[in-house]
Amino acid sequence: MRRVAVIAVAGLTLGGCGGGARDAQRPSPPTGGISAAVSTAATPTVAPVGAATLAAYRGMWEDWVALAATGDYQNPRLANHASGRALSLIYKAIYKDRAAGLHSEGRPVLSPKIVAMTPESSPDRATVSDCVDTSPWVSVRSTGERQADSPSGRHAVQALAVLGNGMWKVDQLVIQDLGTC
Repeated sequence: MRRVAVIAVAGLTLGGCGGGARDAQRPSPPTGGISAAVSTAATPTVAPVGAATLAAYRGMWEDWVALAATGDYQNPRLANHASGRALSLIYKAIYKDRAAGLHSEGRPVLSPKIVAMTPESSPDRATVSDCVDTSPWVSVRSTGERQADSPSGRHAVQALAVLGNGMWKVDQLVIQDLGTC
């Protein structure tokens, strides 16, 4: 499932990969832009905010991996760490794979970092940048056969996490083509 899921998300958000609807737009960076530096000295809340943001990002991936392994696209678990477009895109990707008779095994390798937080005084938006290695996360048919036509490797990923009701969730997600990092 993972292979199709990653490509489906990239196709939905960027319009650059094959398959999937192309009606979603690329997310807007938070106020201050992607290049806005994250300063841990700016405020004492930045370190806890950064940790909570990265926990939400990693949690979103853990949920995605678990649901892609079972094909349970209706499971509400993903809403624990994702919302908005990110939630919709991941559910659609899992659904598409399930309809194709695929599930995933393994897990991607993450290396996220926060590249922007706004507003500086009390951040409620954070941009996470990552280079996700999907090589160890394979798509498998119901017969147990690996899906041969799924590209694997490194994908540049950008996520926008937002704070709502005291919880950080990934709200927008862009997964770029294979080899972009």
